[in-house]
Amino acid sequence: MWNRRLATATLLGIIACSGPDSSFKKLLPDIAVAPDTIEFGDVVKLYSVTFEVQVLNAGRGPLNIEDIALTDEANGTGIFTIEGDPAELGENESLTVSVSFGPDEYLDYEANLVISSNDEDQPEVIIPVTGRGIIGSTPDIEVDPSSVSFDEVEIGETSGSFFTIKNRGDGPLSIQDITRTGSDVFTLITNPTGQQIVAGSEYTVVVQYAPTDGASGHTGGLTITSTDPDESEVDVVLIGGDGGGGYEFPVAQIDCDGIGIVHPPEVIILNGMSSFDPKDPEVLNPLTYQWTLVGLPELSRTEIEHDQDSAFEFVVDVAGYYDFELVVTDFNGVPSEPAACRVEAVPSEELYVALSWDTGNSDLDLHLVPEGRQYFGCSDCFFANPVPSTWSLYGYGDPVYALDNQTGYGPENINVDGPVDMEYYIRVHYWSDHGGGDTKATVSIYVHGELLTTLTEDVVDNDRWDVGYVTFSGGVGTFTEEGDVGESNTRSTPGDCD
Repeated sequence: MWNRRLATATLLGIIACSGPDSSFKKLLPDIAVAPDTIEFGDVVKLYSVTFEVQVLNAGRGPLNIEDIALTDEANGTGIFTIEGDPAELGENESLTVSVSFGPDEYLDYEANLVISSNDEDQPEVIIPVTGRGIIGSTPDIEVDPSSVSFDEVEIGETSGSFFTIKNRGDGPLSIQDITRTGSDVFTLITNPTGQQIVAGSEYTVVVQYAPTDGASGHTGGLTITSTDPDESEVDVVLIGGDGGGGYEFPVAQIDCDGIGIVHPPEVIILNGMSSFDPKDPEVLNPLTYQWTLVGLPELSRTEIEHDQDSAFEFVVDVAGYYDFELVVTDFNGVPSEPAACRVEAVPSEELYVALSWDTGNSDLDLHLVPEGRQYFGCSDCFFANPVPSTWSLYGYGDPVYALDNQTGYGPENINVDGPVDMEYYIRVHYWSDHGGGDTKATVSIYVHGELLTTLTEDVVDNDRWDVGYVTFSGGVGTFTEEGDVGESNTRSTPGDCD
């Protein structure tokens, strides 16, 4: 008891002698991150590159990484992706955050990687992330057919068949691996693993079927892994014992007739709900759907947003032909033959003019000016004056500036109902360059639903391209090309035109 009192008194004495400035130092976390910027540089569209960011606790107290997120994404979400979960880091412990960049357009992309923690001095670390999508040679794998059937044979006998791996892209395709799934009665006679298939070429894979039991048929599959940037794995279904005749394949159907007449711009419904599986009349195993837009007009910039739905809305943005394919797959993974649908978009107006261009981060504008009237004036039909009141006042017809695009590629579109006997001048203005740079602009001109011409011209910021003019006489429209390109004498919008 005496010793305990003595020890307590000694400790109090030490504290008292240390004076008023004595304190116990708090152990604090200290976040350190490297690198402090991520610059991916030029990456070929559809490919992906990954950087690693190291997060270190350089302090003495525990560092809680509370959140890891991407913010302020410019030109598209999902282009940059991250892997790394919040965690608690002890002294000198670290965490790796992987940041990947996979551009899907020819654009400049940027974002911020934000790491939040309990570091009181630096609760948020912001790392700028940049990258650019560029044009490059890319492979494109195609397997034909995607399901392979074999004749029925007795145990101890074999049946052979084949499929072809094709490279439809413009860069070399490397086959990295091929794995077998399902029944082991199928054997590869030729193995494509390690093969490099040049652009436009193909490789034949021979497969052998050798049943080992008395079953009436077998199914299996192959998964091919390659360097195709947007389809790294492709499946091939193997069907043994049916000879290609006994298996009932699913049937894809598109209600193309139900779409009717299309006048751009218009939203249509693509409907594949009448597709069916003859083996499954009660629909116990729903089909899966895969839509592909295999062709579209030169000026169109639309795309399928829900390519795995049975039916969906689709934006027809400009005049021309749109070609769709639908493949449905049954519960065995066997695909149907593709169903095709061609949709023709025909302008309903007597005069139809559309503009598109080949760069992002660039704003080009379409103008239509009646003869004798001023470009950028009160009768100029363009984005700032989409329905000029002076047209009805002077009897020029009924114009509508139907589409306006401010971020790149277009399209932009002007339609005119009831044009009169006069000249209508078509102009293109490079309104604003946000990094797009030199741009190739393309204009298509329709009269009474018929394409008169499509023209292309190179332009730079504030250029004015005098495309030409359409002359109406007795209801007949003809086009005269001008083709002059030079700096615009104005880039202002008209004042009060009422």
